[in-house]
Formats: sequence, C-alpha cells, structure tokens
Amino acid sequence: MEWTEEALREIENRYSGKAMFAKIFMSGIIKEDIEMFARSKGITRIDGEVLRAAAEEGKVMVEWAEDAWERLQKAPDFIRSGIKKAAERRARREGITLITSELLTQFRNMAMMKAVKRIKALGYSELSFDAFDEAKQKFRNIKESREAQERLDEIREYVTSKGNIGLIDEEMLKKMKEYLNK
Repeated sequence: MEWTEEALREIENRYSGKAMFAKIFMSGIIKEDIEMFARSKGITRIDGEVLRAAAEEGKVMVEWAEDAWERLQKAPDFIRSGIKKAAERRARREGITLITSELLTQFRNMAMMKAVKRIKALGYSELSFDAFDEAKQKFRNIKESREAQERLDEIREYVTSKGNIGLIDEEMLKKMKEYLNK
C-alpha cells in the first residue's frame, strides 16, 4: 500500500509525545487499521483525505456489556487500557457495537494466537518465556526501549505468578500448542 509523506508524518505526529514503545506499537496498529479501511474501499494510495475518512468511520461508539466490563476491570493495571483499546478497535472493524464477555474471550484468543505466531516466527516450538528474552535481543523497537523490556518482564512476572495456566483455558492452550508443532 502506498503512503504519501504527508500521511506518514501525520501518523507519526499523533504519537510524538508518547513513549517510544507505545509510539511504535500504536502507529503500527493504526497503519494496519487504515490500510484495512483503504482496501475495503478499493483505495490503493493513503493520503490525508483517506486518514480523515478512516478516522470518521472509526468514531462508531462501542459499548461494553456489564459482565465484559467487569472482566476488563480484573485485568492487570499494566495491560487493561491496551485490552480495552484493542477490543474496541476490533469491534469497530467488525461492525460490533456491544462487547460481550463472549466477544472479549474471542478477541483475547485471537490476540493469543497472534502472539503464538510471533513466537513460532522466532523458531520456538513450545510455549515459554525464552521468546521474550530473544525478542529483547533481536527486535530494535524492544531492544532500544527500556519501557518495552519492562513491560515484557511485568507480563512474565504476572503470568508465572498465576501457576500452570491461570490466564487461558485448556482448549486455547491446546490450540496454541498444536499450532506451534505444525
């Protein structure tokens, strides 16, 4: 997908005051969303006008069912806002206006599979935190960001404090392991 310099600058400026890790992460996600919007409209070149049209379409209000909201509030502080933003963004993409507990589970599972794909891309065939250590060494956006490294350490500490599974059910764990062994 072709981007004009103006559009790239505008995306970069949106996150100029944010921490480097957040800036890299969020600008990547936003670019992906805009490209999906453009493809759905048959657009092949992204400029300022396309950015504004995508932003207008992204203003659809998404509400939370009470049970889903309660689950969100139980998420660790350091990832709660990210979960909220990701769930609302995915709901908007899919034309969903109410996030239920079932949808939250579905969105979580999709995110977990994306993480597993990244782990597999690093060459791992089992679920472990070794991939975190390798990511800290290999990926510039993590390697150069103390905040990103601390976030990975927080995730590791939180997950390992939960015991064997803690965060995901047996079925999801089975799917993830099967994918890694393909």
